[in-house]
Amino acid sequence: MDSHTAAPNKSKSVDAIQNWIPASRLSLSELQLGKVLGSGSFCKIREVTGYRKSQFHEYENVNRGKSNYVIKQLRNGMTENDMAIGLDDLHSEAELLEKISHPNAIQFHSAAIEAEKDCRFYIMLELIDITLEQQIKTWQFKRDNRKDTIWNLKHRYEMKALWTERIKAACAISSVMKYLHGREIIYRDLKPQNIGFNNRKELKLFDFGLAKELDPKDTVGDNYKMTGLSGSMRYMAPEVFNEKKL
Repeated sequence: MDSHTAAPNKSKSVDAIQNWIPASRLSLSELQLGKVLGSGSFCKIREVTGYRKSQFHEYENVNRGKSNYVIKQLRNGMTENDMAIGLDDLHSEAELLEKISHPNAIQFHSAAIEAEKDCRFYIMLELIDITLEQQIKTWQFKRDNRKDTIWNLKHRYEMKALWTERIKAACAISSVMKYLHGREIIYRDLKPQNIGFNNRKELKLFDFGLAKELDPKDTVGDNYKMTGLSGSMRYMAPEVFNEKKL
């Protein structure tokens, strides 16, 4: 079960987005969208299959028909309250992603604001091919599939490669978390489902909807005032679950 902060005021969220001007801005009409690749509590991910410079041009396939980009947008049919929460999370994610630059953090490409009746806000990101959750199952299968194999030099090299791959992933996660903490950013939702690999097999941390940039104004003594029960229950730190001061 995921837990989020109290719903923000929708009109304030919309005003904040309209006042924020991203470095790169696209109209959704410039993009040709493909299938939905996944969805969460508030947002869905759709692949970007084509791009055009204006409505008078034809769409050009991106990367010879294989998309390396996606659009993250609000889901349809949500209540006004959920829409406000989703819009606020998406806006916060876009602002944070534009500030950071690390090889193991998902790359932010552009944002698009569409004049629709629900004031939807879109961000364009690099495509994640596979999540760490899926990759862990692959690693487990490779390990278990070799258990009954006669120990030989080939088996030794395969197991070494498997361990090397997993250790590299752990180091990459540590590296990006250290980078964020060095910039006073708390991610707050670290879990295998929010870590993945792009088509170059590079590890990427994604879904920054619950990430928060710490503000000295939010301190009480030596502690920060943070919202408890933020993130996914299974991976939540005990102090966050118990809503203690951090």
